[in-house]
Amino acid sequence: MAISTQTKLRTHHKKPRSIAAVIATVFMACAVLFMGGTAAQAHDQLVGTDPQQDATVETAPDHVTLTYSGEITQVQNGNKVIVTDSHGKTVSTGDPTVNGREVTQKIKSDATDETYKVAWRVVSQDGHPIEGAFNFTVGKGGSGDASSSSAGASNEASPNASSGSSDSEASNSGVPLWVSGVIGAIIALGIVAIVALLLARNRARKNDEQNGRK
Repeated sequence: MAISTQTKLRTHHKKPRSIAAVIATVFMACAVLFMGGTAAQAHDQLVGTDPQQDATVETAPDHVTLTYSGEITQVQNGNKVIVTDSHGKTVSTGDPTVNGREVTQKIKSDATDETYKVAWRVVSQDGHPIEGAFNFTVGKGGSGDASSSSAGASNEASPNASSGSSDSEASNSGVPLWVSGVIGAIIALGIVAIVALLLARNRARKNDEQNGRK
């Protein structure tokens, strides 16, 4: 009888241990997703441009200036700003100049009246590349001051500065909705697992007490 009781006790205690292992795995996965989401939120964002997005200016500027939410990391060949006309011809010249949160790119003096696209790729202060694009137009009827204090958010960059960039401001670089949904589902599963563990331990304790009385 003693051997049989010990065998039952071992059987009852296996389930709580296995549930505890599942809970540990669930919360480790949740922690990894949370850290990934936090890193995504930490990327700098484009907050201002001169000329501003979709603005029309009377004369072609000799440079464009992009302002970000944090200081841009100066990395060799890591920061690019390419200005092209409606035919795809590059009108920017030289490398961009980084000064804290501002990145300035010179434009050739022969820029004519038309719409230009500014595609940019920079390394944010957390070390991750981000990218985006915006348009402005040179022509009659434009305003003299085309600077912008708010240019919206930016995307985490792909290797090419111009690939994947939209003609408008890039979308928010925060945590995607599907990631939030996955994290929520994992947390819910973790709560269910904890409840199951507590119930299993309670059943095991009651069985131990009953076996002890026999």
